[in-house]
Order: sequence, then C-alpha cells, then structure tokens
Amino acid sequence: MSQGPRTRAIDAHGRKVKGVYVRDGRFIVGFQRGDKWVMRTLEADSLAEARMEREKIISLLRTSKKKSVPTKELDQVYSDARKLSQQLSLLKPKIQRELRRELSKAEFLVMQATDLIFDVWKKS
Repeated sequence: MSQGPRTRAIDAHGRKVKGVYVRDGRFIVGFQRGDKWVMRTLEADSLAEARMEREKIISLLRTSKKKSVPTKELDQVYSDARKLSQQLSLLKPKIQRELRRELSKAEFLVMQATDLIFDVWKKS
C-alpha cells in the first residue's frame, strides 16, 4: 500500500500552518526534540485539534528540558499509545474516534504525571 504525498496543512485563510502536515487525510506534526526533527502522526479529526496537540507536545518537551526528563520516558508513552491505537483498528469507526480522543487525553495526563513525579524526586 503506497502512501500519498505529505503536504503542509493550510488554514481557512490559505496560510500554511507551522509544523502541521497532512497525508492521506491524517494530520502529522513535526517538532524539534534536541537536535533531531521528529514527526508524529496524530489522531486529530480537525486542524484545530492538530494544532492543540502539537502545542501540548511542544510545551511538554519544553518543561521536560527544564526538568531534564529522559526522552526514553516520552518515547515509551508514544509507543504504548501507538500499540493501543493499532488495537483500536478492530473496532467500529465511531467507537474508534471516541477512544482515540480519550487516549490522547490520557497520554497528556501521563506526561503531566511523569513531570510531577520528577518534581517530587528532585525536591527530595
């Protein structure tokens, strides 16, 4: 199965959206992690959701740099979320969308919890 071309996402005013791309109807975000450019496929249904998810990722990376959180922790969260996402493909589309939104929220909460754990650990 061949993938279509990746193109920059365009907002309602015809402007390119920084760091957001579209391929085969799915949103992909790109961001800098250290000295490496990373791209992640999102489960967002709209451009607004994709923008918000990209901002969440970037803000978490900024806070993790300040707290020196190992990137392996973040990679583990992403790989776990991807495994769950693949298992969702067996469900009906409406249920898939609802669960993907909840997984996105859960992933964000796990990252926040990880940051809090590191805060407590640094203070002790």
